[in-house]
Amino acid sequence: MTDEQWAYARINSAGISLNENRHTDLHQSVRLTYQVSDPAWYGQGTESWSWGDGTKWGEKQWGGSGTPISASGTQTDFTETVDGNFPTYPRILITPGSGNSCDNPTVQILSGTTVVDEVSYTGTLSNLETLKVDCRKLAVTMNGSDAYADFDYKRGGWFELQPGDNSVRVIFANSGDAASVRLRYFTRWI
Repeated sequence: MTDEQWAYARINSAGISLNENRHTDLHQSVRLTYQVSDPAWYGQGTESWSWGDGTKWGEKQWGGSGTPISASGTQTDFTETVDGNFPTYPRILITPGSGNSCDNPTVQILSGTTVVDEVSYTGTLSNLETLKVDCRKLAVTMNGSDAYADFDYKRGGWFELQPGDNSVRVIFANSGDAASVRLRYFTRWI
């Protein structure tokens, strides 16, 4: 397990128990009941910390810890090892470096030789443009603008990474295509 974990929860009710035999203006017992729509504990994984999330300067690594994959040619295969014991959904960031481009990027998860999950974009990413496929929010943007119209997916739960080793394949349309691919995700525990 990771050092720090959290869950996305909200307070459903708060009950105060009054005890007239005690001096209660200093301390008061309160019973809180929470609703947790996603019943998982989260760890940082390779995701970046966000401004305003309570992280203090100097306590955490900023920018995420995931190593970018240099994808080039028509196919690049790699293994993404995910901690946790529950599936997680990444943000996939595809950025061609200076002077590079890539056409019709597709990112797949394989089981042996069978494609079990896939997301794809129809179009060209040019010099330093960034395609973001946010599988948690089900959103696709190109340089901050909506790009969902040019996007396709295999399953309703986009690109679900399993705990342990995941065989990932990046496919481009041309042999001269090149881009950096990052998978940013939180680890999940139940």
